[in-house]
Parts: sequence; C-alpha cells; structure tokens
Amino acid sequence: ASLGLFLMQPLKLQLAIGLAALISGLYTIPLFSISGKPIRLRDIKGLKVFVISLTVAFVTVVLPYVDMQFIEAEDALVLQFIERFLFILAITIPFDIRDYDYDSYSGVKTLPILMGIERSKLIILSSMLAFCIIVWYHYSFTYIGDSRYFLPLCISAVLGGWASFFAEKGLSEYYY
Repeated sequence: ASLGLFLMQPLKLQLAIGLAALISGLYTIPLFSISGKPIRLRDIKGLKVFVISLTVAFVTVVLPYVDMQFIEAEDALVLQFIERFLFILAITIPFDIRDYDYDSYSGVKTLPILMGIERSKLIILSSMLAFCIIVWYHYSFTYIGDSRYFLPLCISAVLGGWASFFAEKGLSEYYY
C-alpha cells in the first residue's frame, strides 16, 4: 500500500521522499568499511545528532512544502527549517547524554563523548537561544507578521532547554 501511494505522488515529492529515505537508511546501513569494520553515518564522529536533526527538519518542513507546491515562500521555508533543526538538535543531545556509557562502550563518538557533557549542554542552550531569535524574526518581520506564535514557541524552547540542561547519565527513562 505504501509503495502504491508513493507511486501516486508527483515526481518532485517522490524525489524528496527518496532523499529522506536515503539519509535515514544510511544512518543505520554501512556506507563503507574501514579495516573490516562497517561505518554508518551514526558512526562518524559527532555527526549523529546532526543527521537526526537534518532528517526530522527535512521531513517535517521541506516535504510538506514540496507536497503543497508552496516553494514561492522560500524565506519561510528556510526559517522554519533552521528553527526545526535547532530545536530538534537541542532536544536530541540529552539522549546522547543518557546513552553516554553505552555509546562510549560501542565506540560511537557523540557530542557528549567528544566535547564533554557540560559543553554539550552549552550547545543545547545556544541552540534554544538561536531558535528563539529566529522565531522572533520569522514571526515579527517576515511576510507572516504574526507575532502571536513567538511566545508559545519560545516557552517550549525554554522548557525544553531547561529539561535538557538538567539531563544527566542515569536518570529515569521517564525523564527522557
């Protein structure tokens, strides 16, 4: 059924979905081998959260724009893509903090392993701050001009940043 629905979509949308599927597949399927060890996108030092953030931003922002054929609003597309990327990046890093011991044992070089947990938390806060600045600009000074979105989006960033900042190894799964 999925293949049938996919084939019914316009070619532009099929290509965009194909790109997202390729990136998602390469996240877990090895690209190549080094000394007999398979290398996936998630195995490349520090790339894991960026691949996840790019993929989620692409699927949740770009695909709907392509589907609606609403590309004339390129500035909104770019701003929403950056906003989504920054937000997802910030809320994904805590999962790498949670998985610190497992990733270290497995040899996966995540941001917390490469930079340390405290510096990773600074990236979380920086991402949320940048998110709020871009949201403020996007909904105050672009053609949308509707600033009522600013407050709820920034509240979610503050709450998400606060919860993410206090993420530590060994906290309950319910926290994450």
